Amino acid sequence: MIYDGRLGNQLVEAVDAVDDLKDFTLKEEADANFTFYDDLSGRELPKDLTMKAIQAEMKQVYAHRIYDKVPLQQCYDITGEGPIGTKRLEINKGDEDEYNIRARLVA
Repeated sequence: MIYDGRLGNQLVEAVDAVDDLKDFTLKEEADANFTFYDDLSGRELPKDLTMKAIQAEMKQVYAHRIYDKVPLQQCYDITGEGPIGTKRLEINKGDEDEYNIRARLVA
């Protein structure tokens, strides 16, 4: 949504397919001045490692074609309801000395 102007930096997380995976970067987040936090412990996570984990997760989402981008109205027409919301969870499965950050897209 950042790409088409519906979501700006530092707003509530939402996920939307980008039209071309080659152009998928987290440049907006890299340039933004905010921090990531572990969803379990609440501790601050290193930005560069967290962004690498997010990129790896999104590459898997696109590689496995988990969803297709369709007009929002199609969801209402077929189901009678709005789309299911998504968010990202970032968790350090390592420790403070040896980070092992995982980012997962969840519904």
